[in-house]
Amino acid sequence: MISGLIDIFGWEMLLLAAGVDPKGFGEVANRYATWIQEYYDALGAADVPVVMVHDDIVWSAGPFIAPRWYRQYVLPNDKRLFTPLLESGKKISY
Repeated sequence: MISGLIDIFGWEMLLLAAGVDPKGFGEVANRYATWIQEYYDALGAADVPVVMVHDDIVWSAGPFIAPRWYRQYVLPNDKRLFTPLLESGKKISY
């Protein structure tokens, strides 16, 4: 989720958007998750036993967006994204 948003917006725009309008940026995150779901569906259908997922949700000093934002927008979307992987019996290396 976050790594994809960083790739699309860049650090500065991501931090600005998340800081100025957390709810609006959360809706952008939800739309991104809907868009990227097809990729996770394809991974679920792939003939592989393990899928590695990486996401820059924190840095060495901790989260760079308010933790409640992660709880409201990132974690529920991660759960939906990972569902086809888990339902197909894959292990997720996070």
